[in-house]
Amino acid sequence: MDKRFWKMKQCGKRAAALLLLFSMGMAGCAGGTPRAAGSSSDHEADLQIGFVAKSKTGDFWRLLEAGAGEEGARKNADITFLAPESDNDARTQIKEIQKLIDEKVDVICVSPISDEMLLPALKDAADAGIRVIAVDTDTSLAEKETYVGTDNYAAAKAGAVRAAQTLAGKDGANAVILRGYLGDTTHDARESGIADGLAENGVRVEKSIESREATAASDVKAVLAEFPNLGLIITTSDELTKGAYDAIADSGRTDVKLYGFDGRTDVAKRISADSFLIGTTAQNPGEMGKLAVDSAVSAAGGEKLPQNVYSSYEIVELDNVSEYLKQTQALLDKLGGSADE
Repeated sequence: MDKRFWKMKQCGKRAAALLLLFSMGMAGCAGGTPRAAGSSSDHEADLQIGFVAKSKTGDFWRLLEAGAGEEGARKNADITFLAPESDNDARTQIKEIQKLIDEKVDVICVSPISDEMLLPALKDAADAGIRVIAVDTDTSLAEKETYVGTDNYAAAKAGAVRAAQTLAGKDGANAVILRGYLGDTTHDARESGIADGLAENGVRVEKSIESREATAASDVKAVLAEFPNLGLIITTSDELTKGAYDAIADSGRTDVKLYGFDGRTDVAKRISADSFLIGTTAQNPGEMGKLAVDSAVSAAGGEKLPQNVYSSYEIVELDNVSEYLKQTQALLDKLGGSADE
């Protein structure tokens, strides 16, 4: 697909989201604080919204909280933002959901680490009359109001199409998918989108490997040894992209292309004219947080929501990475911190 199409499609969406976040007053936005920026201290809020994120740390969650907080202030909604220390602690998420149930919030927005583990707690919330909205990662809860986040299948497929174009004309072009937790609906959707995007552009998928941030480098070294003529490694998360990058560099296999997903700044900084890292698909967490609050307000008002409310995404590659990093850092400066390193 023509690069100009992706620029036209995503540029307007990203600009709108950037304008939203540049206008923020960012007091009290650190991840895991009891109240986010939308908190009402001098009057009673119209609505109590609880957010249960996957982690307290990372630019993604900081920007999502900031977007939610700004929109909460606009809509007179009080935001409680909770998260475990790490993104594999589903048990803490369950406790946080129960806390919000006890506090009788109106809406819970949740990014489930494990849909299976969180399902009973979310069912308890729904039974208590609390609206439930999935954010960033979907849930199978029947009573869910909507899913707010990236269209993971479409975004991953778009990135795979761009990555496949770099292999155009290469006989027997092939790839390996490096993916996150099996059973995680986000990674499942991304893997499916990647596989379809590659297949439709003549790239053969040799295998898909479940990996973790701590094991990504060793997993990729094993892949490089198994496939001496490998053309591409493509990931479902930039936490994996980091380890894959180090493994490729350490192995001297810079003929193998690498493409990521998430738009982490520490990954995007490695995209250059002489790098084997050719790009990453960036999500828009600030816009995601805003849309989650908008959806929560609508649901609490009895409005029927669409099945999915999608936030924008962007293909980040050589010709736009400098501007992407500049804009992202400006947003993080508003939050009083620098990008992930």
